[in-house]
Amino acid sequence: MTTTTKNGSKGKGAAVKGKNGKGKASKPAVKNGKTPANKGKGKPTATAPRAVKEGLRKPQVQLLQALSKSKRPLSRSELASAAAPFDPTKVGDYCGPRPADRTAKAAARYPFPDLVSLKFVRVSFTRPATDGAKGKMQYEITAAGKAALQKALKEGK
Repeated sequence: MTTTTKNGSKGKGAAVKGKNGKGKASKPAVKNGKTPANKGKGKPTATAPRAVKEGLRKPQVQLLQALSKSKRPLSRSELASAAAPFDPTKVGDYCGPRPADRTAKAAARYPFPDLVSLKFVRVSFTRPATDGAKGKMQYEITAAGKAALQKALKEGK
C-alpha cells in the first residue's frame, strides 16, 4: 500500500508530516488564552481590587487647568478642546457627575472620585431655547477646585 504525505512524497508507511514540516502535527492555535487541552477547566479567579491612589489624576489636573483659564462655564466639548489633547467622551468620567446607572461600571473602571463629587467643579444646566431641545451641561471651577489645582501643580502632577 502506498500513501501520500502532505508534502507530496510517496512511500510505504510514510509518516504524515504536519504544517511545521516536522514529524509531528503542529500544536493547536491558542484562542482567548486557553488551549484546547485546558479549555473549560477550573474557574476564573477573582482579581484583587486596584489600590486607590490619593490626589488628583493627570486628566483631572488638565481639566481643572482648562476651567481655571476660562472666564465662563464650559460644555463638555468646549472643555475637551480647551484641555487638548483630551478625549471628549472621557470628560464625564473624570469630571462628573457620573450617571446613577453607570456608577458601578464607572467605579470599576475609574476607582477614584470625580471632580463634581469632590466639589472642585460646579455643574449648571442651560435652559433650552425650545421645548423639544435638550439643555447643555456646563462646568465651572470652584474656589476649592482652584486650591486643589494649586496643590497638584506644587506636587508636580
